[in-house]
Amino acid sequence: MYSYTKDQIRAGNTNLLTLANALDRRTEILIAGKMPVVPYNQLILFHRCGTPGCALGLWEFIHKRGHGRSQGYMSSVWWAEFALNNDEYDMLFDTCGCGDAADEKAAAAYIRMFVDNRVDYLRVLDEYGGGFQPEFTPDG
Repeated sequence: MYSYTKDQIRAGNTNLLTLANALDRRTEILIAGKMPVVPYNQLILFHRCGTPGCALGLWEFIHKRGHGRSQGYMSSVWWAEFALNNDEYDMLFDTCGCGDAADEKAAAAYIRMFVDNRVDYLRVLDEYGGGFQPEFTPDG
C-alpha cells in the first residue's frame, strides 16, 4: 500500500517518465555536461570520473545534486520525488533494478512499464473510490 496521495503518485510518475526520456538521451546529456561517456551500469551511482552510471545517478546529475559523488544510495528525497515505497525503490534503483537493465534503453523501457502499471493501479483506485486496494506488482 502507498503512503502517498494519488496526486503525489501522479507527480512521481511524471518524474519517472522524465527520467526515462533522459535515459534515452543519456549520451547527449553527458556530452552537454562535459562528462566522459562511459557505459551504463546499474551497479554504480557515479563512476570515479563523476559520470553517472545508473538511472538514479543520471537523475542526480541532471538536477546537479550529486556533483559526481554518491550522496547515499537510499534517500527519502528520491522516494518522495518518485512517490515510491521501499519495494518499488528497490525494483527501480537497487543493483538489480530496472529489471537488471544492461543499458540505458532497457532501464528506460522498464521505467515506462512500471509507470504504465501504476497508472492502471490509480485507475482501479479511481473506479472503486479508493476502498479497494489491489496488490501492485511491477509486472502487472
